[in-house]
Amino acid sequence: MENFLPAVLWLSCCYLIVGSSIRICRHCFGDESVASQFLHVTVITVAIIIPGLTIQGACGLLFPVVALLLPTAMACAAWQLLKRRPPARVQRRDEKAPDPLPVCFWALVAGVLFGHSLVNGVLQFPTDWDTLMYHLPYIDHWLQTGSLAATESPRWSNPANSELLGLWFAIPFSGDFLVPLNNLPVVILWVAAAIELSRLFGLSGWWPHLAAAACIAVHTTVHETDDASNDLMVPACFLASVYYAIRFRQSQTPAHLMFFGMTLGLLAGTKFFAAGYALLSGIAFAAMCYGRLGLIRTLRTSLLAVGISLLFGGYWYARNFWITGHVFYPSGSADLHRRIPHPDLPRTTLAWNDDPRVPEYFLDAIWRLCGPLHFAATLLLPTIPLLVSLACWHDRSRRRRSGLLFFLLLGTAALTLATPMLVEDQPGTLNHLRWGYTPVRYSLCFLCIMMLSTTVAVSEIARRTTSGVGRRMQQLFALAVVAQLAYRFWSASTPAHPDAVGQLNMPTPIAAGAITLLLAGAILVVLRRRLCSPLVVAITTGSMLSVLICFAGHRWDRDFAAFYNAYYSTVYFTTHAEQPTRLLILDERSYPFFGSRRQNYLFQPMLFDGVTETRRLMQAKQLSMVVTRIENHKLLARYRPSWEALDKDPAFEQTGKGVELRVFTLKQDADVGRLPGSGNTH
Repeated sequence: MENFLPAVLWLSCCYLIVGSSIRICRHCFGDESVASQFLHVTVITVAIIIPGLTIQGACGLLFPVVALLLPTAMACAAWQLLKRRPPARVQRRDEKAPDPLPVCFWALVAGVLFGHSLVNGVLQFPTDWDTLMYHLPYIDHWLQTGSLAATESPRWSNPANSELLGLWFAIPFSGDFLVPLNNLPVVILWVAAAIELSRLFGLSGWWPHLAAAACIAVHTTVHETDDASNDLMVPACFLASVYYAIRFRQSQTPAHLMFFGMTLGLLAGTKFFAAGYALLSGIAFAAMCYGRLGLIRTLRTSLLAVGISLLFGGYWYARNFWITGHVFYPSGSADLHRRIPHPDLPRTTLAWNDDPRVPEYFLDAIWRLCGPLHFAATLLLPTIPLLVSLACWHDRSRRRRSGLLFFLLLGTAALTLATPMLVEDQPGTLNHLRWGYTPVRYSLCFLCIMMLSTTVAVSEIARRTTSGVGRRMQQLFALAVVAQLAYRFWSASTPAHPDAVGQLNMPTPIAAGAITLLLAGAILVVLRRRLCSPLVVAITTGSMLSVLICFAGHRWDRDFAAFYNAYYSTVYFTTHAEQPTRLLILDERSYPFFGSRRQNYLFQPMLFDGVTETRRLMQAKQLSMVVTRIENHKLLARYRPSWEALDKDPAFEQTGKGVELRVFTLKQDADVGRLPGSGNTH
């Protein structure tokens, strides 16, 4: 029960932050639609947690209790300061009573996603390549050092707002078992932004919900809501930033400008290639402002928006410049080709790879990992903007909206074509395209804008036909969207590619989601009918959740070593579980070697630079063991020579092995790096 008190504290902080966010939302935006309230509250919550943790990490004060209390104090202080000002009076832009069918639909989707994250995420051990390679290692390095400037990982310089959100789910606990929940608020942001943006583009009724459902009906949604991946945050923040840019043009209110700056910063701080989408959103914002404010006011407003965005995403780039002198490090430095050994980076993009199979493989990826809707929209891509433009030609405001949609479609398509590593990371293999997953996750912003455009085009055609034909078109489109979304979950029970590990269990998540919805409904009934005191409900619910968190933490600690023993075909994780150790990792997937309680210190160089450099690193960093893993199936593998080189060197002794794993110690100083009391960082 060691995680019980941390769970109580964490849940209390979450309650206070979300409660303050709801009050801030109602104060700033009045009585808006349900989807917009979800959007505002999620943005506020994320925009409080991330700067709060960033401030502490930048100061080297990323300690568990403080890290929870500072964002909570910031949320409460923001509400106390804001409530002194007059509240906004905003009329609702849709019906007073929400249509129950969309509410039931999204409740069902939310239940399935939550059950999936719980059963296939929290109750499983991570196996996703990128999650093991750097998403989770970031979190553990930060916790061990107390700083966001920890350079023990070769990818330390990447922007990491998504991982910082994951840190919130890990920081008070002994392990990282709750981190798979970090993408749930991101999906809420994604769906709400898609719905509200669709309404601004002229959709009404069921159409905005169909557009949002089409946006998330991709394999990436299922795949990344059970691990710590960061791709979903890019389209979520991109759509939200475009939404707030349009709202600011309409209202000229400081609240919408503030929210545009926040979402722009959250987007730019997610990953390097997201900076391109942040630039695209910023250009769209400036263009819209120029048409209404003129040049001087547009420049002032744009600079203010950029200044706000720096508070929510600028730290990562400032940190890189402070440490290396390069804002986009390793880009611009001599380390770029050490980090990315591909000899011809332009050939890793769709635009500059001249292999004739590229279009075929890209369309195949869209078909397999998205579905018929995305595939048909991609084939008809030149036709969709034309249909939208023709339909809106005689209405000035609608014509302006269609122009913005066309600009976003063209911009996201250009960025997708120019995204590095989308085609391959092994020269001449087109391995990422053939796998299919990478091109889809790197093009989510383009796919979302494409589906919004498609929905607008179909709705315009339906609107211009007779009522009966238009209704049938909407029903057929709704059936296609729901079928594709359902298939994405059903197909997740089989591996998406030959290298996938295991299969997902989907019936159990559906049952878990249904139980969650029933419990949430019962709590709402109790609160609305005042059958019980809200304080009693909060204490009872919090206690139950704390017990469940303790169960998940106990299971994580108990089975961690055995799981990764089987994963690596070794006995290393059980034989080295007791003694905290300082390790040099020459393996792309470093995370399992931290241990279930983050008890081991890890240092992972960018490349294997020979035995002499390995010995120097071990002495300089006081490391006692070297872990190596061979990659026979890759042409380019940063650590491949380490296996044979260390085995042949007389200074090293092999002390553990697996099918592809070897563990070495220095014979002359085998005990260097064993630090008594350096176990759990808490």
